[in-house]
Amino acid sequence: LTMVDTKHRACVELRGAFSGSDSFFVQALPGYTVRDLLQAAFQSLPDDARAADRLPILLFEGKALDEKETLITAGLADGGAVDLIWLQRGSFVTASYDGSAKLWNQKTGECILTLRG
Repeated sequence: LTMVDTKHRACVELRGAFSGSDSFFVQALPGYTVRDLLQAAFQSLPDDARAADRLPILLFEGKALDEKETLITAGLADGGAVDLIWLQRGSFVTASYDGSAKLWNQKTGECILTLRG
């Protein structure tokens, strides 16, 4: 979001699987935080994509974004793309030096998903 005038909006692409749609676009102001982007994204999602038992996480360049940081400090620019993933409650994520991240089921200890960066 490399704009000087805060009246201008930037377009951020959110990639994920929502009822057959692979991605959608959200308009964001330069001062937006990651939390603001998530809230704007929720308004664009169909009702069945907003389940209470899942936690949304935004990833940019393989890194989970902190909800408190601004889009600018996160490194996002107009036309940027982030991945929106959903964590089931009762799961957790680990990261390794090899650039991979794993999603685990807290109850069973089973690896649910491996992401490689």
